Amino acid sequence: MHTKVTSPCPQPSPVPPCSPDCGKLWRPGLLAVLALVGAVLFLGSFPGLVRAEVLPFRTYSIEEGLSQSVVQAMLQDSRGFMWFGTQDGLSRFDGVDFVNYGVVQGLAHTSVRCLYEDGEGTLLIGVDNGGVYRLVGGDIAPVALEQGDSATVHSIFAGPDSSVLCVSESGQVWVLEPGREPALIQEAFLDGRSYGAIMDRSGDIWLATEDRGLVRLNVESGQVMGMEHQMPETRFLSLALDSRGVLWAGSDGGGLVRINQSNSGQEGGVDVLTTADGLPGNKVRAVYPDPSGGVWIGVDGGAALVRNGEVRALGRSNGLPATDVYALLRDREGAMWFGTWGGGVSRLTTEMFAHFNESSGLSGDLVYAIAQGPDGSIFLGTGGGGVFRLMHGMVEHFSGPLGEPGDTVYSIIRDSQDRMWFASYGDGVAIWDGESWQRLTQEQGLPSDKVFFIKQDSLGNMWIATQGGLARLGPDGVSTFTEADGLVTDEVLSILEDSQGRLWLSTYGYGVMSLINGHVTSYTTVDGLAGNTVYSMYEDADGVLWFGARGGLSRFEEGRFTSFTMEHGLSNDRCYFVLQDERGFYWIGTNRGLNRFDGRTFRHYGSSSGLMSMEFNDGAAFLDGQGKLWFGHVRGATRLDPDLDRPVSAPPMVYLSSVLINGQEVDPESHHVLEHDENRVGIGFSAPFFSSPKDMVYRYMLRGLDENWQSTGQRSIEYASLPPGDYEFVVEARNRDRIAGGNQVAFAFSIERPFWRNWWFRIGAAALVVGLAAVGYGWRMRRINRRNKDLERMVAERTEDLELERDKSADLLKNILPASIVDEMREKGGAAPRHYSSSTIFFTDFKGFTSTASTLPPEHLVRELNDMFSHFDAIIAEHGLEKIKTIGDAYMIAGGLPKESDDHALRCVKAALAMQAYVAERNADSIIKWEMRAGMHSGAVVAGVVGATKFTYDVWGDTVNVASRMESACEPGQVNISAFTHHLVRGQVECEYRGKVEVKGKGGIDMYYVSKVL
Repeated sequence: MHTKVTSPCPQPSPVPPCSPDCGKLWRPGLLAVLALVGAVLFLGSFPGLVRAEVLPFRTYSIEEGLSQSVVQAMLQDSRGFMWFGTQDGLSRFDGVDFVNYGVVQGLAHTSVRCLYEDGEGTLLIGVDNGGVYRLVGGDIAPVALEQGDSATVHSIFAGPDSSVLCVSESGQVWVLEPGREPALIQEAFLDGRSYGAIMDRSGDIWLATEDRGLVRLNVESGQVMGMEHQMPETRFLSLALDSRGVLWAGSDGGGLVRINQSNSGQEGGVDVLTTADGLPGNKVRAVYPDPSGGVWIGVDGGAALVRNGEVRALGRSNGLPATDVYALLRDREGAMWFGTWGGGVSRLTTEMFAHFNESSGLSGDLVYAIAQGPDGSIFLGTGGGGVFRLMHGMVEHFSGPLGEPGDTVYSIIRDSQDRMWFASYGDGVAIWDGESWQRLTQEQGLPSDKVFFIKQDSLGNMWIATQGGLARLGPDGVSTFTEADGLVTDEVLSILEDSQGRLWLSTYGYGVMSLINGHVTSYTTVDGLAGNTVYSMYEDADGVLWFGARGGLSRFEEGRFTSFTMEHGLSNDRCYFVLQDERGFYWIGTNRGLNRFDGRTFRHYGSSSGLMSMEFNDGAAFLDGQGKLWFGHVRGATRLDPDLDRPVSAPPMVYLSSVLINGQEVDPESHHVLEHDENRVGIGFSAPFFSSPKDMVYRYMLRGLDENWQSTGQRSIEYASLPPGDYEFVVEARNRDRIAGGNQVAFAFSIERPFWRNWWFRIGAAALVVGLAAVGYGWRMRRINRRNKDLERMVAERTEDLELERDKSADLLKNILPASIVDEMREKGGAAPRHYSSSTIFFTDFKGFTSTASTLPPEHLVRELNDMFSHFDAIIAEHGLEKIKTIGDAYMIAGGLPKESDDHALRCVKAALAMQAYVAERNADSIIKWEMRAGMHSGAVVAGVVGATKFTYDVWGDTVNVASRMESACEPGQVNISAFTHHLVRGQVECEYRGKVEVKGKGGIDMYYVSKVL
């Protein structure tokens, strides 16, 4: 329930003016003075820097594993792999790892000029001075081309009737057909070199030459034709044919040429685009018809998209690291790749984000306020750099009263009269009407010059939130509201007027307030608000209120709060703003990236999605008139185009990268029959995915062992000590947008039984025993008769001893191994390892054990440990858990195995609390004070018996490693559990959330201290 202020807030009185009318902001005399000052200041308003938006490029070069930094050719194959041809070999990339091919792998000539995948999935590689190579199943071999062993093949493309054509720089043409030897169908006819070739719809081959311009070759007749139209250059570097049959040619200095062809293949009109039309350069090295429309070109100086008569140029100022672009490609996920000279390959992660920062022309990267002017320009308020304006691709320093470098602007709005209002921290408010400036400070009645927010209400009043209280600027002047008038605090962070006419005020540490008819109502965490520091407020299209707070996101509807936190899918509980786009999605900026909320689930956007910054600023969100979203963060501002926010629809294709049997790699395509001791199997797998490869999830199952599908973010699985049997490992992939993989891959293998467990061995052994028994039967009978009486006496004496020893042995074995395992070993002669999909691993140790142990006599130390571990054993037995082992002062327990149980996590928590209670009770009467730490984690493990002479029951898996880290990260006297364990015991125990704790090798892990069992 909300808390109402008992006394009504008195109606504010106008602040006494310093002169009869100085409090009236629109008085003509004051306007004249401010206009004069504004005119002087306005002279330097627009020093305009022509800077571009910064796009989210991700660059890969030698440091990331690329074979070389000059990328001349690119291809994405049918399995999804990216292939890059460089001047020093061939590279394959799956989004995480590069695999390189060079001389050692059989590629004798390593300067790769072109790449092509035929219908059978074979990769063809055209190289300098070496013809063509073929890559099949990891093996590279040259293609025997007639007169082509030393040719430079620059183009490989599809020919008629499933054939493939290869073209060399001297004009030679070879045809490759399935089941036939390569045939030379065109002899060399060029005196100079050609740099690219393409086949048009009529079947003619066009070549870009260095001295004859564009040459057209009819392969059937051998006729060579030149262009009938005047070309801007005689030297051409690149060619491409788009889906409409339009031929595009890149010249060496003359720009881009477009040649329209008729259905018969005859040339039509010729158009030329140059730098005068917006191209970043006239030397066009690559032409790529974009499947989504338009044509991309790579030039010396950057790249450009030509679409519908418009040119969109990209260069170094847009974030492209290297500006000489030699190859272009759009992948199946919709992203563009740029192969460059000396800069490796760059991927434009997404086109939905555009960034503006210091390299774009801002004087600083902290952006706190965003608004749109009457002319459509975007204003950015910065921390320490004043105001900047974005207009027509330019970033301008917007000078005036807020033009000093030290100015921090927290809020910008446009009022109903199209005036721009700027709130600064320390300089009050500045107002610009398009021609002149006005100022509003403490001298005109503001409670403070440190202004956080400005809002115009439905009546036209201007509300100003300051560090010293709230101000209202109306027709009667400035009125103020402070704690004396009923506000819970003078420091108001933001203001919102909802559709019901209520005025909402957010605060730092005091929740939110609503102001209705002079009454103040406050809301805090007691009423269900996610946090008492509220950074921003928003009303959506349905009239629902949203609050971004330090503690989560809150929705206020029908007088009740509903809150969302990391437990519901938020990337972080510090929510700086909430904004709804025109499609109805909510966008929440946090301290750990951006979240899109559809009312049910959250989708995260981070650096791998193309964001420049993961940390946003308070209230720095704006929806412009074109439906685009703007966000301010600690590294500048970001514009988001919701129309380009599309899930990656291409299903990821998974493949097996390696299979290891006892550490030795084997062929994953074959079925393997393994010996009984070849029972350690490791399987590596991957799915080529480039948008966010770390978010890929794999589902797998080992049929013959697993009953259900398992999920992992890792790219390998290892099985140890597999029992004999038939197995099939199956895996599939799912990307971050929950698009399931387009395939499943499997690896089948069998593990044979040891010979002594086969039926034929047992029958043979039995027969041998029977034969030996028959041979010695007579002799034994005679001895038996002689010693019968002695044996009877000895048997009587030894029987009692044997019974006693057998009972001792059984009891001892049960102390070492679980009873069910002992029974299984008695029945089957051994115990098979088992995979437990859900169990809890629990570690304890004592703080300062090493120093304490060094001061105690050995017998005293052993006596102390034995006393405590004996009590621990009793507690473990009482809670139905399994003691695994002790190492020094460390004590390891497992719950949910070997006998599975649903409440293993709760049992472990109860046992841990009982052990802590026992240690505390013992310390009360003992001279030596022990401080115990306990940590646990729940998840999948493999458990089994190891050892041939000294048996040990042990568990393995990542769950064990994480449990050990949980114990290491625990404070003495506490029980530290992971988020997985907390999920299993939630509602049954009381816990204290510790936040994300950094753990070696694991990064940040959510941890909880257990207080008590409910």
